[in-house]
Amino acid sequence: MNSAPRTEVHFPSGDTTIAALHYPGTNGACVVMACGTGVTKEPGTDPFAPRLQAAGFSVLAFDFRRLGASGGTPRQLVRVDDQVADYGAAIGFARTLPEVEPPRVAIWGFSLAGGHVLRVAAAHPELAAAIAQAPLADGLAISPNAMRSMSAGAAMRLQLAAAADLLGRWLLRRPPRVVYDGDRTVLTGPSARAAQRAPRGEVVHLPGDHYAAFADARDATLDAEIAFLSRHLVSAAGLEPVRARAA
Repeated sequence: MNSAPRTEVHFPSGDTTIAALHYPGTNGACVVMACGTGVTKEPGTDPFAPRLQAAGFSVLAFDFRRLGASGGTPRQLVRVDDQVADYGAAIGFARTLPEVEPPRVAIWGFSLAGGHVLRVAAAHPELAAAIAQAPLADGLAISPNAMRSMSAGAAMRLQLAAAADLLGRWLLRRPPRVVYDGDRTVLTGPSARAAQRAPRGEVVHLPGDHYAAFADARDATLDAEIAFLSRHLVSAAGLEPVRARAA
């Protein structure tokens, strides 16, 4: 059971209300987190949020609309544009949290949400950082795998959304990808190539499959992500820790 101090919060997005967990931090920075496809915040972000909080970061982990504790109908329906809009709403809400310095907000996403991160970061250049963990970076490249687990129409819509994302990725600031060399779900190559094209992009290669961060690679993944966030949200020029002020 998760024992990290947190509270449930809500904020509007579109015509509905998004449910999120707020883990208050101490260093003035906040990481907005969401998981992939239909995975909700409890199984999707609980393995990571407490350690980010222990390192001083606030966390806002949310359910996309129509999923989990968030509103919206029809239920259990994933629409990429809506999920991207939910990220934007979450970023705006994170900036209003009492302990958060607005310039120190970052985003994090896993799998499909990792692909969203690329698009959201391009649309929000004011973000301090973005982390795409095992991201779905190229729908065309994964289409043979996708066709095994979804309808042809759903796979095509996913490919079109991924192609649209490519138009904005050159705008990304500080976009790291954490990729797993045995990933046969979203594949490693597209994510690594996207990071190489982005200004100040970083790629962390770790062993394991698509879900390695939820198992043996969790500590290594979090070590890399916390080090990255500390460089860009705490130690960057002009962004000094606010621990003393909060005390």
